[in-house]
Amino acid sequence: MIDSALLNQETPRKSQGISRSLHFSFSWVLAGNVLYAFSQWGMVVALARLSTPSVVGRFMLGIAISTPVLLFANLQLRSILASDVRQAFSFREYFGVRTMTTSAALIIIAILGFVLTSDRDSMVVIVAVAVAKSIETFSDLFYGLFQLHDRLDLIGKSMILKGGLSILGFSSGLFWGGHILWAIAGLVASWTALLVLFDIRRGLQLFPRSTWQSRLTSQDGRARARTLIRATIPLGFVTSLVALNLHVPRYFIQAHWGEHYQGVFSAIAYTTVIVMLVADALGHTAIPRLARFYIAGEMAKFRSLIVKLVMFMLVAGAGGVVMAAVIGRYSLAAVFGQEYADYSGLLTWLMTAGLLTSIATVLTVGMTAARVFRAQVAMFSVVVGTNIAACALLVPRLGVLGAALAPVMSGLIHVLIAGVLIFHVSSRQARSSGYAHMGNSGLNRWEASL
Repeated sequence: MIDSALLNQETPRKSQGISRSLHFSFSWVLAGNVLYAFSQWGMVVALARLSTPSVVGRFMLGIAISTPVLLFANLQLRSILASDVRQAFSFREYFGVRTMTTSAALIIIAILGFVLTSDRDSMVVIVAVAVAKSIETFSDLFYGLFQLHDRLDLIGKSMILKGGLSILGFSSGLFWGGHILWAIAGLVASWTALLVLFDIRRGLQLFPRSTWQSRLTSQDGRARARTLIRATIPLGFVTSLVALNLHVPRYFIQAHWGEHYQGVFSAIAYTTVIVMLVADALGHTAIPRLARFYIAGEMAKFRSLIVKLVMFMLVAGAGGVVMAAVIGRYSLAAVFGQEYADYSGLLTWLMTAGLLTSIATVLTVGMTAARVFRAQVAMFSVVVGTNIAACALLVPRLGVLGAALAPVMSGLIHVLIAGVLIFHVSSRQARSSGYAHMGNSGLNRWEASL
């Protein structure tokens, strides 16, 4: 639990006294997420066009192995930082924890690569992908700092730059080097340049030194770092379970059908990323405001904002499903080639799974804003268990189609559980006494999970 003296400090003012609307913030983050999603999709398209499905499968296997480990190590510090409206921890403390956990994650991924594959090239690709993704985790932490100070326009600008640099670095490395490792090297170079020249630079320019500095001695700082890690471990499990849930079908395809079908499934699945990134943009835009509503006991506003987020994702996701059903075959043929066009039904089911997951995502954001962490571990454990059971039943029989149907089943479970939990959390808060004018004691209870 955080020291009560820290919790009683004055809530920080918004950066430069500027109040930016949710619509303005979302527009920037959505633009950045959309362009970044297109860049990621463009990387897969370039890989599919300039190599074979087996190479695509090797690259996606590297992502499937490294992502859950890195996301566990992230401990959702971005969301915790963005909703830390009283600045109970300094940015320096968040940054120190991120450095320690990311370093440990890289070592674990290297060991997993050695244990899980006997192919030397695949092992090197796994480690190279992990290095690239680790750089991205530090930009992610700066995004939390930007969110805390209502500067989501900076997140949008950073992601727009990242999207352009990603496709340029990746495609250039692949084209001129002729090997996936050169493509990943281009990605590492572009993301490092963005981190140093934009994210860190803007963070140093815009925000006061007090944001960065620890208020305690180094010994106390280490103790606080351990406290922060212990408190956020449940969220580490949540994020790793989220990533595991996303990649479970790939593991089963790899085991039963091999790298070729792994590449086909992964390439088509990447076309659904846009729906997920819209949900991500909505969530990261809304979480500081949801946290403030929850602290103030303004539960009508809290619920209203969550309902609006859900309805937005329902409309956007349904549009994606319709488009996949109508023009999916022609789109796959035009983008990836005729070899992929025969899997248009797969695209429709994957878009349906993306619709359900995006709705569940914005509901889960409300839980994070309300500091409901441990219940998320149980929820995602059930969701992942459902996905694994469905994949075990369907993938051996139906192949890649079964790998698309399984996330639909787990997505339905996710929406149902998340909906029940967010209703319970908001109802409990509304019934509690004194929330209409919540004082420090109420705020202390809100932050007691840390």
